[in-house]
Amino acid sequence: MKLGILSYERQPLALDGRDWQNIGDYIQSYAMRKILEELELTDEIESVSKFELSSYDGNYIFLIMNSFNNLTDQLHLPQTVYPISEKIIPCYISYHLASAMTKEVAAFFRSQQPIGCRDEYTMQNMRRNGVKAYITGCVTALLPRSARVPTLSEGGKILFVDTPDSLDPFVPKELEEHIERLSAIYYLNRTTGAPFLSTEEHERINEYAIKRMEYYQEHAALVVTSRLHVASPCMAMGIPVIFTADNIDECFTWIDKFLPMYSRNDFQKIDWNPAPLEYEQEKTDIKNALKSVIQKKWKESKEIFDLSSFYENRKRFQTNDTIRYYLQQVPIRQDKPTRYVIWGTVNKAEVIKRAIDQYFPHWKIEHAIDLHCKGYFDGIPIESPEIVDSIDDDVIFVVVPASAYPAVSKLLDSKGKKYILVDYTGCSWSEHIEDK
Repeated sequence: MKLGILSYERQPLALDGRDWQNIGDYIQSYAMRKILEELELTDEIESVSKFELSSYDGNYIFLIMNSFNNLTDQLHLPQTVYPISEKIIPCYISYHLASAMTKEVAAFFRSQQPIGCRDEYTMQNMRRNGVKAYITGCVTALLPRSARVPTLSEGGKILFVDTPDSLDPFVPKELEEHIERLSAIYYLNRTTGAPFLSTEEHERINEYAIKRMEYYQEHAALVVTSRLHVASPCMAMGIPVIFTADNIDECFTWIDKFLPMYSRNDFQKIDWNPAPLEYEQEKTDIKNALKSVIQKKWKESKEIFDLSSFYENRKRFQTNDTIRYYLQQVPIRQDKPTRYVIWGTVNKAEVIKRAIDQYFPHWKIEHAIDLHCKGYFDGIPIESPEIVDSIDDDVIFVVVPASAYPAVSKLLDSKGKKYILVDYTGCSWSEHIEDK
């Protein structure tokens, strides 16, 4: 089983192929990789695009799900996160869900509980839907502390990263000469209007995000920002941080454990000389807790899915090939939509229906008939032979029990009905079957 983190190739950009990206997602994956490298679970960490989680069909992969998520398909593009591929074993840590969840998604989360949520909002969203959940904070808050933070007298800078214009009147005049204004938005300079992020573009953004982190570390004496994934890694690196925004939403209902939150009505209260945070022991405790969660699920999952992979990775024989061969001999057009009835709901009938589903997907079952059995056959109510007269003449009766062939074929012949008599040893059909 592989170990993986999320990446963002094939991200839907917009219907017109937008040319910008927030680098926050990339910083989350960068931080998660650092933690996994410390765990030494495997020599290699792979990436899976968040936007191909449903279609992923590679080797089994244990995937850390630390990301922002919205279940609404606002762009009407084909990528979806849920349902997740069965080849992915998700481990939810630092997970944010921005939207209400469907019943199907809630049921999936319950199968994976407890869910490690980035913030209190997501945790409460989970709990309202009957999902056990807990807060982990963001993994970017666990990045290592820098050996030294530059001071203003040493040429350090005050980095304003995506700060609101409404903050400017409150900035002390003596700080203005030290301010450098930046953005966490990266512009791609695209040469195509394609609606998806290419692998090359993804790599470019990822490289930029890492370099931006290094820039903060080397040059920032103070960071003022409205961006979560600027504030969180910078405070982890020991850089003093002021968090400010016109409005502060639920995404941030965890970082207020560490930082004061200054919204528009609080700008006059800002402490413009904040101390760097010192929480190295708390970092260690949080990392140890997360490592324990990851290691436990990794060990349980690896044993199970490595075993399954042993059997799955083989040269497969063609199942139900005999049934396929028999039914292909029936003189009907193989490409024609065909309605049929199963007669005789014995165990063998289940196999024959699966063979039809496998090799003749244009066939559609409409009824299941049995003289003796009651209940359901593959979700279809089992009915008595009395319904034969009410079934359209172009519907084919697939009769399975050999012991029933004489009586059933005589009945169906008398009513001008089409039928196929089929089991594992042979196949015959009525004269009423349409020629090819």
